[in-house]
Amino acid sequence: MEIITLKVESLIPYEFNNKIHDEEQVNRIANSIKEFWFTQPLVIDWSNVVIIGHGRLEAAKKLWLKEVPCVKMDNLSETQVKKLRILEESEGGIGVCKAMPKIRNS
Repeated sequence: MEIITLKVESLIPYEFNNKIHDEEQVNRIANSIKEFWFTQPLVIDWSNVVIIGHGRLEAAKKLWLKEVPCVKMDNLSETQVKKLRILEESEGGIGVCKAMPKIRNS
């Protein structure tokens, strides 16, 4: 897995993202980025749509960053991308998940 650097303006937030980051959370993420840089890259799909890292993207925009580290997961099916989003929303990161769908084994 290779970390690449992409322009912030080339990244597309997922339209139906369920995790909400309030301003306080975005500020905490921005402060962390200022102090430690990115400890986790954003995860994007084949068309630069964010799978994981919407809060980091919001923080990067707040900091007026031009580029951010990303991992492009262009080898995943649409079903796998959906599962990854659901796992992240229900298990990982800070933020409030608006919907906690259950994942079926497939």
